[in-house]
Amino acid sequence: MTIAAEEIEVGTEIVVKPGELVPVDGVVTSGSSSMSEADLTGEPVPVRKMAGMFVLSGSVNLDGVVEIRASKRSAESQYAQIVHLGRRVMRVAVQGIWVGIGLSGIAMLFAAFGFIAPAAGALLQEGIDVLVILNALRVGRITF
Repeated sequence: MTIAAEEIEVGTEIVVKPGELVPVDGVVTSGSSSMSEADLTGEPVPVRKMAGMFVLSGSVNLDGVVEIRASKRSAESQYAQIVHLGRRVMRVAVQGIWVGIGLSGIAMLFAAFGFIAPAAGALLQEGIDVLVILNALRVGRITF
């Protein structure tokens, strides 16, 4: 029987076959398999998972059939938090880019109409660029 990941409740036992994505964070209750966590942790070497070991949602089951008891709902999983953080960073980065474009445009107009020297306008633009980049980096440091 196939069910949506959103319908899996804490404590539900699921079977994950080779080639399938682990839908929720949980603990292996039976079986063993190599799991690729590369998309989540960056670790290129598959990790062998056996009974009693924790698995992350988003891991790919590579070779064995495992039964997993869900320890979190899909929306609360590590994978869901990574996706949420990525969306938040993109939203803030896009906002920062538009603010940077607007402020740079104002600096160029001030320099073009002689309110500030061209060299000062260029320095102001560089400063705005640095602030936009620092803002995007600040958002990326959020922990969950």
